Amino acid sequence: MGKGAKRAKRQKTQGPPQKGSKPSQNSTPKAPSSTAAPSKKLSMQTQHSEPIIPFEPLDRILLIGDGDLSFALSLIREHGAADLLATTYDTETELLEKYPQAAEYKREITDEYEQKVLHGVDATKLGQKEVRKGRKWDRIVFNFPHVGGKSTDVNRQVRYNQGE
Repeated sequence: MGKGAKRAKRQKTQGPPQKGSKPSQNSTPKAPSSTAAPSKKLSMQTQHSEPIIPFEPLDRILLIGDGDLSFALSLIREHGAADLLATTYDTETELLEKYPQAAEYKREITDEYEQKVLHGVDATKLGQKEVRKGRKWDRIVFNFPHVGGKSTDVNRQVRYNQGE
């Protein structure tokens, strides 16, 4: 018997919670009845006014496979990342063919912010690259990997990359 079936059976035998009692951890909120006045849809997620950034400015951050280097640049510009190594799977030549804007992003990362960028880094072979040479990282980020391809249909390419 699966978890859902067990929960349904338990709720059936226990009945609904009594007025004034707290619902158990396994109970789910009831949908409003059709006779109730219209209300906002219940949300189980708390909304935050400020984004949650899992980095501190002085964290040692390793970015694996940053496509066009825009993510690395945003961490530096917007969040003050001061010790960052960005890597791309593509060689520098391949990167600039695919993403011409990457030249400016790299220049800003390396020249203006004095951070480092490595090209041709395969995430399955990190021991062969400078990413392991005497460094310890506070955060290692491997964003959603791109499996490659030259499709002009962006939606199709995204679905393919997600394994659908």
